[in-house]
Amino acid sequence: MIGFVISIRFFILGLVLVSTMMLYLLLIKAYKKIIVLTCLLSVSVVILFTSYTRTLQSGYSPLEILGIQKYIFVYHKAKFVLPFTVWDLLLFNKWHTWWGNKAILSDREWNILWPFSTVSSFGLGLFFIYKKIKISPAEQIIILWILGYMAMLSVGYVSTRYFLPLIPFLYILSFSFIVKIVKIFYLKHEN
Repeated sequence: MIGFVISIRFFILGLVLVSTMMLYLLLIKAYKKIIVLTCLLSVSVVILFTSYTRTLQSGYSPLEILGIQKYIFVYHKAKFVLPFTVWDLLLFNKWHTWWGNKAILSDREWNILWPFSTVSSFGLGLFFIYKKIKISPAEQIIILWILGYMAMLSVGYVSTRYFLPLIPFLYILSFSFIVKIVKIFYLKHEN
């Protein structure tokens, strides 16, 4: 799947996915799985090149295919402006434009649930750090994904379309946090 992600999205997103998986496997001390994952990454490269079959049939070499990936990187590198504006957009619906007078606009796609789910997701992480609640392995990997993806988004220009791989996970963690907090209060009032 990483090969497919790289072939249709910016390859750095693939690196964030791999980093998230590797970090999770390190945290749970699954060293054999790290070796397996590292070996399977070669399959991702094959899938990436397979997605360029038509381009290869047109006479391009594998090095030229890597050149396409380099072009994608250069294109995205130009967007490494306005760092940390992702937080303004996600939390306050303040979209920083990079053209003209660099206005700050509102985005019609923005939803009031985004700041709530973001804050409650980070609340879940804080409660876990301070040992107030336990989180499942699935929640751990979602937290790592959110942190990695938000770090990537924090270095440059963003719009709401970049939130598609993020928002569902924020909703999941937010709901989980609410359920866990309700259980804590219910147990305290029951005793």
